[in-house]
Amino acid sequence: MDNLREIESNRAKIIDLLKKIDYSKNQIREYEQEIDSIEFKLKLSEKEYERYLNNLKEIEEGCKKLLDDLFDQKDEQEKEQYDLRNNQLQTEIESNWKQRKIEEEKFIRNKERLNKTKEKLEILITTQQNNIDKWSTQISKLSTINKELNDSQSIQVKVTLNYEENIILEELVKMSGTNK
Repeated sequence: MDNLREIESNRAKIIDLLKKIDYSKNQIREYEQEIDSIEFKLKLSEKEYERYLNNLKEIEEGCKKLLDDLFDQKDEQEKEQYDLRNNQLQTEIESNWKQRKIEEEKFIRNKERLNKTKEKLEILITTQQNNIDKWSTQISKLSTINKELNDSQSIQVKVTLNYEENIILEELVKMSGTNK
């Protein structure tokens, strides 16, 4: 009777562990989806940053070309007008450079934040996987115990045989080699 109680208790533990494993697998899937989302955001952020830098580069090149043209026309323009236009172009180039630095810092902060989140999720996945492995081992041990308990379970019945039945039983034991 004790074996049956222990077997039932082990079955309940196994069911509980299987539920935990299922929950952990679901968590891992969710974490992996979040990691995929983060990787997508990183790629998108890099593309946007590259596009932004290209736009700034085009503006800078345009300003430099205008500066070169202005320098070529220096003799034709009055000094005051030349200085004014030169200052405007230099200010625009400097503004673009500052904006580039701001965007670069923003991009780097965003990338670091996303990478930290990704690392945390990878740690959570590893933790969940370790839990699954631990619980699988526990299930295996409990299953082995239940199997042994089932195999060792026997019912002993005490029977009194008469003389003839006892002789027949002895002959059967001699023929089969066992009394089971």
